[in-house]
Amino acid sequence: MEEIRRPIMSRIESSIARMRHLQSIPVHYDMGDRNGNDADGDGRIEFDCSSAVSYSLEINLNNNTETLQQAL
Repeated sequence: MEEIRRPIMSRIESSIARMRHLQSIPVHYDMGDRNGNDADGDGRIEFDCSSAVSYSLEINLNNNTETLQQAL
């Protein structure tokens, strides 16, 4: 059981670290910006909810709230 748990915990810890990295930048919320850039030119790095989660899990950023569950 410990062998199975270790890779899962490692992935969870990695995802939390990536989300904390976004927080430290700081990244802002913008429903219209999926790619973590400054698409609207306001000087802020922005993600929407599902792309921030996708980034932290290191999966495709093109997920939305409907497809994210399938990607997991």
